[in-house]
Amino acid sequence: MLFHNHNLKVLIVNSTEQVEAGSKLVRNAGATMEDLVASVRQVGDIIGAINLAGREQSIGIGLINQAVVEMDQATRKNAELVQDVAAEARALQEQARSQEQLMSAFQLGASAGSVQISMHRALNCGVGTDS
Repeated sequence: MLFHNHNLKVLIVNSTEQVEAGSKLVRNAGATMEDLVASVRQVGDIIGAINLAGREQSIGIGLINQAVVEMDQATRKNAELVQDVAAEARALQEQARSQEQLMSAFQLGASAGSVQISMHRALNCGVGTDS
């Protein structure tokens, strides 16, 4: 019986050691699983941040596109206005020439030459009197 008790004691000790080793493995596996879950959460958070940054960039690109379209429209409108102003300037210049020709038909006696010269200078230089 002594041999039997000794074998039983050895079996109990071995079994206890194996249970403790198994428990340690389970704790290690649990810690590893917790680390893995935390890592997966981190990856999820990173993916969420990337997604948010992508949406923000998309909004920013949309705003830039809108600004470029508005600048293009303003540039086109300015070009049209410049063309209109140039056409008006040509029309005014033609009217000034026409008025100069009409005025040249009048003679004012001895001072006619000085009046014509003053009129000519005013129309060509944009000045009302001799400077």
